[in-house]
Amino acid sequence: MQPASGDPTRVLNAMTDRQLVEAYAGRQDCRALGVFITRHEAALLSFAAAFLRNDTLAQDIVQETFLRVARNPQRVLQLPGGDACERNWLLKVVRDLSVDSLRRRATERKAAGEIAAIAPATAPPADAVAEA
Repeated sequence: MQPASGDPTRVLNAMTDRQLVEAYAGRQDCRALGVFITRHEAALLSFAAAFLRNDTLAQDIVQETFLRVARNPQRVLQLPGGDACERNWLLKVVRDLSVDSLRRRATERKAAGEIAAIAPATAPPADAVAEA
């Protein structure tokens, strides 16, 4: 069944992922990008949330993934053809950004622990602070 040519939403929904990204890249068709995002957002959020165990951070990671598509749609268009190629690339980006985020958080926690270990040694005694 062919989509009605007068209904842009039906036309966009019938397009492949590659066609949607091509429409966005070529004509800056934001509706096409919106359909692409809507098509993949739930799966990416689920994957990121399970990986990170943090819904807020997962939302940030997925948003950054889609920003990368919006900023450089040619990167997606350079992928080899085939079913699910775009989704696999999106999942890889989410995974890579998630790993980077976890590493950054671990480094921050380690640095905070080192600062906390130093702070008691250099802080004045509690009774000296109370007298001041």
